[in-house]
Amino acid sequence: MAGSRQSQAPLSAAGQGRPTSWVGSARTLGLMNAPAAQPPSVLEPDEAHLARWLFTQSPVLRELQAELRLAANTPVEFEVPTLDLFPQARGPGDIDVLLMNGGQAHEGIAIEVKRVKLPPAAFFTGTPGKVQRLRQGVVQANLLSALGFHRTMLLILVLTDGSERDGLNFASRGPTWDLARSIDAFPERDRLASDVGLAFIEITQPTGRSFEDAASVGMRLVHQGELRVQSAEVTVALSNRLAQGRPRA
Repeated sequence: MAGSRQSQAPLSAAGQGRPTSWVGSARTLGLMNAPAAQPPSVLEPDEAHLARWLFTQSPVLRELQAELRLAANTPVEFEVPTLDLFPQARGPGDIDVLLMNGGQAHEGIAIEVKRVKLPPAAFFTGTPGKVQRLRQGVVQANLLSALGFHRTMLLILVLTDGSERDGLNFASRGPTWDLARSIDAFPERDRLASDVGLAFIEITQPTGRSFEDAASVGMRLVHQGELRVQSAEVTVALSNRLAQGRPRA
């Protein structure tokens, strides 16, 4: 994934504890001079915006590619209407992230993206925002799996505004253990199809500076997702999409 439509990469084993931290973008080190104008909060963008940022522009792009075992020059598309590919599909309405590993139509990867918000108040109430919405993520990921992709995943973005946690260093302003555990136990997680992968990505905005300039990002890969022999229907649909020049590597 290079530029606006691409991907690359291998995988490191992610444990069941706290996420592998990728705080390391060089830009996260210059946090002291926040701009006067109030930048966008990490809590504001929708899943589509965040997915595009993660897979095309984020400073942890290479690490993300490695964790997901994406080969070099993997094309990526966002918000692809499911009915454009499969006119008879029962859902979901669109595919949040669609990849063809290494540009191979027979290795399609469909990713459902859902977010959970942790505003400053969450650290006092101990309650994440709208965890119940993750139930719909399970339903949609299972529908993607039923279409017959080579791999399907549910990617949960944990968005934290840590700008008011002044007593902690920047790397420690993300979710507490208790908040992380409550998100982990989201409703109907046990109904996720066994072949569907699951990963949590924490994106923490530690100061008033825009998260796109300075953020702590970490990933916990719970399950990579079963690699299946892709259905002929999916392969034909993705081959046609490549022939039309979509997506571009």
